[in-house]
Formats: sequence, C-alpha cells, structure tokens
Amino acid sequence: MRRYRLDVHILVAVIVCISIGLLGSACARSTFATPTVSPAPTDKPTVTPTCVPTETHSPTSSPTPRPSPTVRPTSTPTLAPGIALKITDAESGAELSGVLAVLLDVDGAEVARGETSGAGVLVLPVASGTYTVQLSLDGYWDRVEVSEAAAPPAPVPLALEQGLYAVLTAASGNLRMGPDVAYAVVATAQAGDRFKLLGRNQDGSWLAADHGDETVWLLSNLAGVTGAVEGLSVVTPLPLPTLAPTPTLGAEATVQPTPIPPTQSPAPVANGTSLLPNGGFEEGAAYWTPRAMEASGLDVPMAIVDRAGEPLSVRSGSFAGRLMGPEFLVFNEINTAIPGATYRLGAWVRLWSSSGANREVSENPAPISAYICLSKLGSYIIDPPYGACSPSTEVKDQWVYLTTEITADTTVISAVLRLGNWERSLRGYWRGDASWDDVTLVQMAGPTP
Repeated sequence: MRRYRLDVHILVAVIVCISIGLLGSACARSTFATPTVSPAPTDKPTVTPTCVPTETHSPTSSPTPRPSPTVRPTSTPTLAPGIALKITDAESGAELSGVLAVLLDVDGAEVARGETSGAGVLVLPVASGTYTVQLSLDGYWDRVEVSEAAAPPAPVPLALEQGLYAVLTAASGNLRMGPDVAYAVVATAQAGDRFKLLGRNQDGSWLAADHGDETVWLLSNLAGVTGAVEGLSVVTPLPLPTLAPTPTLGAEATVQPTPIPPTQSPAPVANGTSLLPNGGFEEGAAYWTPRAMEASGLDVPMAIVDRAGEPLSVRSGSFAGRLMGPEFLVFNEINTAIPGATYRLGAWVRLWSSSGANREVSENPAPISAYICLSKLGSYIIDPPYGACSPSTEVKDQWVYLTTEITADTTVISAVLRLGNWERSLRGYWRGDASWDDVTLVQMAGPTP
C-alpha cells in the first residue's frame, strides 16, 4: 500500500514535470510568462499554469537618411574699376580736404569729379582706361597727372605744393619782362586767364608769374589772387632798360612846308615793297602794340583817325594812326628779318598842340615832339646797341618825313613810333598829339633770303 502511494506520487511528479515543460514551451512560443504553481491539495496537488505576458519589442526601424543640402558655389563679387586718390600736403604730409579732382578721358572730356574730405581715399569709379587727373585747391598749385583705372583701384598718393594763382580780372593786361611799363611786353592776357605766381616786387604792386619757360610780370591791380600777396617772396627782376634820350631835330628830318593833297600817293619806298603790315592804318590799329607812359599798365589801342572827320590828319588813304596822352608809343614787330641785312624805316608824322580846337593850326603849342626807331629785340627797347632812332621833330601842323636804319642780328625787328616831350601839366589844359601815316620798312642791303 505504501509502495502504491509512492508510485502514485512519482507518477504525479512526472506528470507535473512534463506539464511544466510543455507549458514552458508553449509560453515561450506565446506571449505568456512562466506559469505560477498553485499549492496542490495535500493528497493531489494540481498546478494551474499562468502565462505572464512578456514585453513586446516593436521592430526598430532604421532612420530614413535625409538628403544632404545642395552646396551652391559662392561667386566672388566683381569690383568696378576706378581711380583712388590719396592727396596730401607736400610739406607736412597731412591729408587735404576740399581738393577738387577731375578726370578727363583721352579726348579731354570730363568723365568724373569728386572732392576730398581729408580722411581716407577718394575713389572715382570709371571704366578701365587711361585718364588725366586734374587736382586744384585754393592756396595750392594745381597738379596734373596721368593714371590708369584698376579693379580694385589701388590708392595713388599725390602731394600738392602750397602756392598762389592770379586770375586776370581786367578786360586785358600786358605781361612784361619786368615790374615796370618800361619793360617790353611779352604777351597780352585776357580776362579770366590764370597764372601761377612765383613772387612779387617789393611793394606788391607787380606780380611775377610763370609763363611757359619764362617769368613775366603783371600789375597786381589787374588780377585777383587766390591768397595773400604778402606771403609771396620778393623776386629781383632783370635790370630796367634805359630808354634812349629824345633826339634833337637834325638834317634827316625833312620838313614838308605844305600838306600833301589827300589824293597824292605815299612816298616811294627805298627798295622794294614794304615789309611792315598795316603801315597805312587802313586795318585800324592791327599789328601795332601800345605801351603806356604811366605805371597804370592799361595800355589801350592806338587811336585811329578817319579822313571823313579830320581830312588834314590823314596823309593818304582813309585812315591814319594817332598817339596822344599817355598812349605815347606803339611798335610793330616782324619775324622775317634776315640776320646781317640792313633795314630802313620811314614814316610820315603830323604834330598838333593847341589850347583851342582848330585842327588847322596849333595855338599856344606845348613842346611836344615825335621820332621813330628800329629795335633789334622785337619790342620797343631802343637803347643802344639794341635800337636806332631818327632825329625828332617838333614841327607842327605839317607832315614831316622821318627815317632810320638798323642791321638785324636775328629774324626779329620792330618799328617804333614815339611821341616825346609829353608833360603831365599839359593834360586838361593843352591838347597835343601826333598823327602817323604811310609807315614803311624795306631791306636796304646785306644777305638775301
């Protein structure tokens, strides 16, 4: 009996083990966990399998790769060409404000302009090419440079020198070799002409200016200056030429006792055609350059006399030239002379000086005179050895013929007509002038062309 119970217990244990194995296998294949064993009755314990659900693992999906962003190539910006300027004071090196910069193309047309602020670089954008750069600033001399436009533009360092300019404010003004009207006229300037100043005379009444490759002088009251004249240095001029003394009446001054009839032809020239342009003043005052007596510098054109109004003052043709008052000298220059050749100048002159208005006769005449000269310098400088003059005449109310000769040293000579012995006290109280006509210049002897 005891053995039978033992066998039964063994059988039950085997069955339980088999059952547990089967259940474990089933739970492993299902979602249930390991079975829980309930206590069996003492006599026949039974086991109720309980499946515990195991954690369900969802399949892990691989992340979807995102497409890499498209890298766009970065383009380097194209810099516009131009010209960059860095402008400084030549002495201190300080950057300058207010400098006007103007760019001109190869045809001289303006393409750009700008003004410096004194800090940094002035950039003027222009197309590629070569340009002329013009710089200007009051108190400084202008500067002109040639520069190439580049991209990017590299700064071009430029320095300005301190200096002044004179701008002619009068209608015209003579540029002379020295600070006095006794110096020859080099050229005549017109209103608005601008000159680089090199200095002044002691009292500042005359300004020394640059005129190409030479120094010329201009009266300061004829021009406006871009600064203080007192700041200019004093310049020593060339020695003042000494004018030849007034010649006295000599045998060569032939007096014609009665006026030549207006219809009569001019006196024949000594040798061939006259070389002097407008010797009869039929073209007005053309070719005749005036020189003032006083230091006013206001040389005015020679007066022209019309036969219709003053028949006795015109020797031939329709017109004659007249010197009077402070306009007491004119010259006519030619540049076709032959060095070594001798030239003769001839001219007819009629003096008149009167306290009245009658042109036929001089009443209470003043001691005025007239003479002619030839200058080797091509101006009115007539001191020896640069010039030769005729004897003077003081004969009034009649035509007198004057003549003089000179041998040319260069291709330039000039004819000079001069009114002499003019007294300041005569102005306003007396009248006096010299009428000139039929002025001729001929070659007498020497080399031929």
